[in-house]
Amino acid sequence: MKVAIVSYDLQQKEHRGIAVFSKALIRALQEAGAEIALIIDGDPPAHSRNERHLDKHIRREVYMSRVLDILHDGYQSLFSRGPRPIVTQKYRILRILLSFFGSLSYFCDLSRRRFVVDLARIPCVDLSSNIKSPYLRMPRLAYMSCISRIFCARYFYLNHYRAGSRKRSLPIKIIASDYDLVISTSPLNAEVSGNTRFLQVIHDLIPLEYVPASGESSYLFSHRLISAKKSDRMYVSKCTEMKYNQLLPNANVGTHSAVVFQPPSIDTQFLLISSVVDHSEAHMNIHCNAKLAPYRYILFNASVDPRKNLLLAIGAFKNSGLSQIGISLVVTGMLKKDDYSTSVLSEADSAVHILGFVSEAVKADLYLNTLCTVNPSFVEGFGIPVLDSACIGSQTLASPCESHIEISEHYDFKEYISICDTNLPEWTSAIHRIAHDELKRIKLVHQERNHRKERYCELESQIRNAFMKSVVDVISRD
Repeated sequence: MKVAIVSYDLQQKEHRGIAVFSKALIRALQEAGAEIALIIDGDPPAHSRNERHLDKHIRREVYMSRVLDILHDGYQSLFSRGPRPIVTQKYRILRILLSFFGSLSYFCDLSRRRFVVDLARIPCVDLSSNIKSPYLRMPRLAYMSCISRIFCARYFYLNHYRAGSRKRSLPIKIIASDYDLVISTSPLNAEVSGNTRFLQVIHDLIPLEYVPASGESSYLFSHRLISAKKSDRMYVSKCTEMKYNQLLPNANVGTHSAVVFQPPSIDTQFLLISSVVDHSEAHMNIHCNAKLAPYRYILFNASVDPRKNLLLAIGAFKNSGLSQIGISLVVTGMLKKDDYSTSVLSEADSAVHILGFVSEAVKADLYLNTLCTVNPSFVEGFGIPVLDSACIGSQTLASPCESHIEISEHYDFKEYISICDTNLPEWTSAIHRIAHDELKRIKLVHQERNHRKERYCELESQIRNAFMKSVVDVISRD
């Protein structure tokens, strides 16, 4: 089977939530024997004036490197694509001209009622060539070992949003005649022509439920959800399926849908590598203002935005008095240039360490050595940090989101997940209790670490195998 995947989140700066799911899905499809192509928004210049005279094989290699660089670096936003070229920084008149022609192109595009992406007519990178790019050895792009081709559809997502912003516009049209299935890992205002099947993954309805959660308007997001009604669907949780069907009660007419339980996100190779270093004798090798000793910190692993409710975690930690006995709060979220991040910085004291977005190796180390984790989100579609904590055997304090409760009902996770209402007094008491219980329980650091590794590897394998079977069942339906 040939499958083309569209995943907006794989191009973002931080690989969280949907990006983690996308990587797990790509791996499951590859293990099931599918040939996978990736459709991205991005078409770097094929060659400069001087490069036009180079051999076509060299030009092809340069183009592949530029495409992989786009995926490796990621965008904070696909609509603000990094610094301007040096020549436009220096000459104001060039900036004005480029802005004018860019606007002209934009308005010309707006006059079109339908945007079309034909995979047979857009640039393509073949990753099956003999030359192995160094980008493919970088941890962030490890999933590329499962990808055979990358299709570069310039302004794909921009046109998708433009289509959704107009009342009478039609969804973006994808022509993938050579492929059996197109999967979008988040709702897309699109349709696939011909006999190619279209499957959309629904993670949540957060832009409709929680206003500060996204810069995207509820109008645009609604178009995406309505468009998904016409395709087959995959849900990441039963609560998301229930909410979607309540919102669009006739969505199941003539389509197939299924709920899958995704695997945890901690990479086992980094978990096992960390055994080389005995952290009971040495501090963890993490860049921050203070040294982190094993089981002497609490972990918050999520993005820094109002929906994740980091301010509650900081307030409860400060009120608990745990810093007085040498316990820290570690935050692995990237600060933004907004009021919420400013509030986080003003509330954080010397015992709160904001590391920013960390690598997969550091994340594995943090989970392996954390005293416990906290996840006070107001709303979630799934809740991967809660799943990661439960799988590795770390106690986690979580908000009463439906998805958190749903995760706790799997395996023995109720022994590790404590659900607590999101108010400051209860969270303060719960953090204090869980931290002190864990301090008493963990006697031997080496023994606790080995137990966590064994538990995680066993559960990760079970969940991943079950996920692959669920995915195969979904894509095999006629």
